[in-house]
Amino acid sequence: MFPSTMLASIIGGNGGPVKTRLAIERTPAITLDPPGSSAKVDASMQPYDWGVRALAQFELEVNGEVHRLDVPGEMPVLWALRDVLGLIGTKFGCGIALCGACTVHLDGVAARACVLSVAAAAGKAITTIEGLADGTELHPLQQAWIDLDVAQCGYCQSGQIMAAAALLAEQPAPTDADIDAAMAGNYCRCGTYNRIRAAIHSAARQMAGDEASAGLFYDATAEVRA
Repeated sequence: MFPSTMLASIIGGNGGPVKTRLAIERTPAITLDPPGSSAKVDASMQPYDWGVRALAQFELEVNGEVHRLDVPGEMPVLWALRDVLGLIGTKFGCGIALCGACTVHLDGVAARACVLSVAAAAGKAITTIEGLADGTELHPLQQAWIDLDVAQCGYCQSGQIMAAAALLAEQPAPTDADIDAAMAGNYCRCGTYNRIRAAIHSAARQMAGDEASAGLFYDATAEVRA
């Protein structure tokens, strides 16, 4: 059985947005330095207390549906998605656009939701992992991720899939080099890169109509032996 936590990373969060929620407060984190440490925490990296900031109304189109949000314009789209709309498939990783866990599509282009402000995204189309499937039919990438058991812990995988989907939309038949270049900014601490590459190739074949070879089992040791 496919673990439910991994499946949630592949197909999305908790079943859909909570449309009645508006801006909510996020209290600052309490960070303790290790004993004897001289390290200082960058205050800009700590969660904002959004409740004390000036609110404005923004319209965000998320997965084809328009939402009116009363939030600060500088709020990252990541927190608008997770805390306000209840779309928790998009993950927080680094907060500085380096790890790719928060990847969404902005007008079809891969974007980092942790540094993209609500004000900048207003009027543009946002797609999250929850909106990638066509109704009950999974996107070929989501299906390939399941068929090839790509996920290990699963945390980064929604961002990996969204980056891969943007790649296939631009390059339907990518080479290994194309995949490596496009996915370079998406980190997987579990090291599932070979399986990620194989799943992207599998999805590309399925999208091209080659159903016979799309879901073939992937031998993760093949490149090592070669």
